Amino acid sequence: KFDLIVSNPPYIKSEDLCGLQAEVKYEPQTALDGGIDGLLFYRAIADNYRCAIKKGGSICFEAGIDQSESIAEILRKTGYKNIDTRKDLSGIDRVVFGTVE
Repeated sequence: KFDLIVSNPPYIKSEDLCGLQAEVKYEPQTALDGGIDGLLFYRAIADNYRCAIKKGGSICFEAGIDQSESIAEILRKTGYKNIDTRKDLSGIDRVVFGTVE
């Protein structure tokens, strides 16, 4: 079991892929496409890897703009506790984490 799992999953909504900046379009689509709502991989990782985290361990995600509350809700529904966020240097909620009790 792990003390910490950190993930920067694909989090762009499928419908937004066409409008990305040119420098981002060089990335493979599988590294960007987070499904219909951009949260597909957050749900899967939070659910499938909870049992791989030690009691007292944490999961930590990078979040897209305006996704932190939805990711926090995914973590709550999946049974994580002490859910919190951290802002990036631009003041955007960019990191969401929770612990396993």
